[in-house]
Amino acid sequence: MAVISPFLCNFVRAIRAIGKNWFLRDHSRSSAALAFYSLFSLVPLLVILTKLAGMLVGDEAAQASIRAASTMFLDQDSSAYLIGLVERQSAPDWTGWMSLMAFGMLLFAASKVVVELREMLSLIFGIRHREGRRGWLITFALKRGVPILLILCLGFVIAISTVLGTLFHFLTERIYDGYADLVLWKWIEQLGSLLILTLIFTFVLRWLPPDPPCLRASAGGAVVASLLLGGLRHLMNLYFQNAGVTSIYGAAVTLVVVLLWIYFSVQIFFVGAEAAGYIQRRQRQADREAHDQENGVPMHNAKKLCEKP
Repeated sequence: MAVISPFLCNFVRAIRAIGKNWFLRDHSRSSAALAFYSLFSLVPLLVILTKLAGMLVGDEAAQASIRAASTMFLDQDSSAYLIGLVERQSAPDWTGWMSLMAFGMLLFAASKVVVELREMLSLIFGIRHREGRRGWLITFALKRGVPILLILCLGFVIAISTVLGTLFHFLTERIYDGYADLVLWKWIEQLGSLLILTLIFTFVLRWLPPDPPCLRASAGGAVVASLLLGGLRHLMNLYFQNAGVTSIYGAAVTLVVVLLWIYFSVQIFFVGAEAAGYIQRRQRQADREAHDQENGVPMHNAKKLCEKP
């Protein structure tokens, strides 16, 4: 009997399990729903994040950071379209009752897409038992409060990343002055963008689900989503350059392109979430087996799936 490499066997098993769960949970429909909700929540969300980050690092630096982050998910034209909407939408000040009320309504609208994303992640990771036994009022407060808190935290994370990015850019200009055209330096910049995207995905997977996975599983799923999203960006750019989308949709082409980017990006994120869920389940299974082995519980011989005739 020929024996397949254990690494290859585990890899194929993981791909099969992730693909099966992705299909059974109908994440393509969930992605379409999130793309629709983003029509109402995306601009308020970006306005809130820009306002929160601007309180610490200034409006110009915050807008530059939001623009750089949006280019990780969208193409240049779609990113410029969204940033233009954000710049035209004046965020309310933090003074006066009416301004605070307007800010609260803006925050409530921005949390809608995050609430829906949290609900869909609960299908993958489940919910905590104590959360299901709460009253409806407390459950509603949790469903809205946790996404709003996450939005506030993400605003401060963007502010911190802006400061670190500015410091990194200053140091690299000093060290690599005159070497910006080197191929190696371009690879370093791409790896830096990939690392930032992985950290954002890890942050969302670790804190947004009602029953979040461990940090190791969140990081593993974030790496998968970041790599796939990088490949998606190149494929989508090739498609939009050669498909003639403008002639099909006319004046609404920019909005359609933004929705398509969000739709496919969310599907990629759900693949990463399924990967995190798979890693979490494997970790729990390994912990149970180790616990049973320590307590002397007999273990049945598992079927050798890695063997084939």
